[in-house]
Amino acid sequence: RRLSAGAPAAEAQCLEGFEALVEGMAATGMKSQEIVECCRVVAAVALLADKKNASDSDDDGSLGVAAELLRAEEEDVRTFLTKAEMSVGSSVRQERLYRARTDREASTLRSSVAQELYAALFGWLTRFVGRSIAPSRRTPCGRMLGLLDLYGFEVFAANGFEQFLINYCNERLQQFFNRQVFTREAEEYLAEGLDTGDGQWRRMTAACRLPALALLEGEPPGGLGLFGVINDRSRCGLDQSSNDAKGEGCALTESVTVACGKHPAFCRAGKDSNRMFGIRHFAGEVLYEAAHFVRKNASANRPDIVAFLCGTGNSFIREVFAAESDSGGTSASAGAAASSAAPPEGSPSKAGRSRAPPRKLFGRTLISVFQQELNELCATLEARRCRHVRCLRPNDDQAPLVFDDGAMLRQCRYSGLTEATRIRRQGYPHRRALHAFAARYSLLLRSRTARRAARQAQGNAATAACNAICQVATNNGISLEDARIGSTKVFLREPALTWLESTRQREAAIVIVAALRGQSTRARFSHLRSAAVLLQALARGASARTLTRQLWAERRAMEALLAAEAVAAAEAALAESSALRLQAWWRRQLLLRAAVEQRRRRVSAQRRQQQHQLLQEERRREERRRQADAAAAFAAASAEREREKEQRGKEQRRPREGEQLRRTHTAKADLMSRSARRHLQEDDQVVYRRSSRGAKHDLLLSSSPSVTVEVASIPTPSRRSAGALHGGHPRLSGSLRAESVQRM
Repeated sequence: RRLSAGAPAAEAQCLEGFEALVEGMAATGMKSQEIVECCRVVAAVALLADKKNASDSDDDGSLGVAAELLRAEEEDVRTFLTKAEMSVGSSVRQERLYRARTDREASTLRSSVAQELYAALFGWLTRFVGRSIAPSRRTPCGRMLGLLDLYGFEVFAANGFEQFLINYCNERLQQFFNRQVFTREAEEYLAEGLDTGDGQWRRMTAACRLPALALLEGEPPGGLGLFGVINDRSRCGLDQSSNDAKGEGCALTESVTVACGKHPAFCRAGKDSNRMFGIRHFAGEVLYEAAHFVRKNASANRPDIVAFLCGTGNSFIREVFAAESDSGGTSASAGAAASSAAPPEGSPSKAGRSRAPPRKLFGRTLISVFQQELNELCATLEARRCRHVRCLRPNDDQAPLVFDDGAMLRQCRYSGLTEATRIRRQGYPHRRALHAFAARYSLLLRSRTARRAARQAQGNAATAACNAICQVATNNGISLEDARIGSTKVFLREPALTWLESTRQREAAIVIVAALRGQSTRARFSHLRSAAVLLQALARGASARTLTRQLWAERRAMEALLAAEAVAAAEAALAESSALRLQAWWRRQLLLRAAVEQRRRRVSAQRRQQQHQLLQEERRREERRRQADAAAAFAAASAEREREKEQRGKEQRRPREGEQLRRTHTAKADLMSRSARRHLQEDDQVVYRRSSRGAKHDLLLSSSPSVTVEVASIPTPSRRSAGALHGGHPRLSGSLRAESVQRM
């Protein structure tokens, strides 16, 4: 509606994008309630992650709005963000202490809540889309194809924690690629019979570990790597120290330098070495700024946040975190934390009052979670047959026929192609099939018969031809290790390939010169022969042209006859198709009229139903108005009762007359009370009518249990007041008055 009303351009574009997003979510099979809940969580994440609202003392109400979106109590959320809970004492007798968080702790915790919510929702959406596009279990499945889009190696002017993890992922995947290359090389050499007795090619697979990985993960015997240093500082909360108070990362840089400074893959920054450190990756040297490393590493995957959100959030949030826990994703400890562990830094809210053991000091960090997921990914890749596709961009301007050497070299280095090339050159980088090798280098053989046999050789004959060619290369100074013959292929190193190609080119040049000379001689002979043939052709041509003209005339006549028959057939077909189209059009018109009439009837029925609903609503409003008038009538009756009490007091001053009058009134009241009760039991309703200043009001006293009418024995009121109260009703004339009406 806002788009049709003419919203501003920017707002209209935003609304169109949101509409497309909702339609896409609905297309995946999501229900409308799930779409609404996803939007609420995203809005709450935006409010919690906004740095302008990071302070708990904000006056814009963003925290309250976020709590309302999550359907949680604002006081619980505020207490969780501002107070920390600690357990003191033994497991038998524990005491819980609460302390106020600092502004930095509250800001970090708020960002962590937003990050945990967003990560859980992202995982839930990913699994939902995966289930929606997955084939049914009943569908028979054969081979399956999986696609993995790898991270790109990132090197910027300022590299932070995100680039640190992305480049680590590239290191692991490059190690996996190197291992596959080595393993395939070794297996191929072994299958071809080139492996030596001591298994030198299989030992080469152990050399595929990159030095940067040893620096990051630590040496296998248990050395402390970069990950260990950062995790220790994140788990112990050392980012709040005096040396690192401004977030410049000086303390972390110093710890990393002390622990890993002697590693060959570690390098010091020439400038700002107190807050930056460098790593020599396979693609090149990268300098990282250590600021916020510790805080970002400790700001995710906290069990206390998961437990708090599961305890205070709505059913959708609990479902999201439960699915995250079942899938073993980034918040794999969410379910266990929610059920078996109290929030370690939780709040004294309703969600955190259940008795549970305290949180351990050493928890999960972002690096540990990322490393665990990467290990699972590599294990999955190891169990599959992988094909690596490297996409290179020739230039950064997307211009045609432009090849940027620097950009291509950088992409080859960052994608690991240069590393793979270096690894493969250690073995036999060039290989040819036996028959292809024999056919290509058959020119190196001396006899023409051997050359012809080598070009057509197959099987054992191809092997014999390859041995003969390699023997020629060996006689000319090529080592036996540079050219090896396997069962189906010939393996070559660079010196052997260079000699073979140069010798082949020289021999091919000799063959080409001989062929050119023969061609020249044959051309001269052909010219002489063609001159003799030309004279014969002139005579024969005259008779042939005459015969050709006759044949062409007959052919044109036949084509004209066939064309006339084709035109007649086409006209007949056109007439028949026109009749068929007319009949089809008439049938469509009949169906369209029937559909229009049916839609008109349906719209008329809907309008009658809406009018009926409006009439029912009007009746209900009239009923509520009559009940209001009844309440006003009873209020007037109460006022009349007060006046009668005053009159009774005056009459009591006259003992004799008052006593006689009281007895008379009491008897009449009892009689009328019994009569009123009998009539109330007989009838379902009693209607009081009275008129006041020319306006009439109706009072409906229902016999429902929510209304109670009490009748007391009071003196008979005057005729004017009784008439005004009862309106002359034949059943209630007398001293019956409503004492009180109580709405239950």
